[in-house]
Amino acid sequence: MNNLHFENEILHETFNDYYSRVRVQEENLKAMDQKIQEIAKSEAFRERVGILRCFRGVDYLTAMFLLSEVNDFRRFKTDRFFYELFRTCSWRIFQRFEKKTNRDYKNGKSET
Repeated sequence: MNNLHFENEILHETFNDYYSRVRVQEENLKAMDQKIQEIAKSEAFRERVGILRCFRGVDYLTAMFLLSEVNDFRRFKTDRFFYELFRTCSWRIFQRFEKKTNRDYKNGKSET
């Protein structure tokens, strides 16, 4: 990206401004991910996060998300009840992402 050249100075400055903002936000995300991982490794969460990380596709961020949403897994009578909640939440997140993507990029797909 740094190798891009613009004939127009205004375009060049605008690009540099936007690009630097993106880099700052990427660094902020990395810092937040690191902080979440530190919290997940703390005594208060280590055991529960470790159990959840045994599942394929679940790492620190997903485990902490699940723990913050569910709090106490004992409230589910069976694993099936938890699965239904997880499936519903995942589907809602996917639908929001799909609508946002369609709206933002206007790629011709109809919004659902």
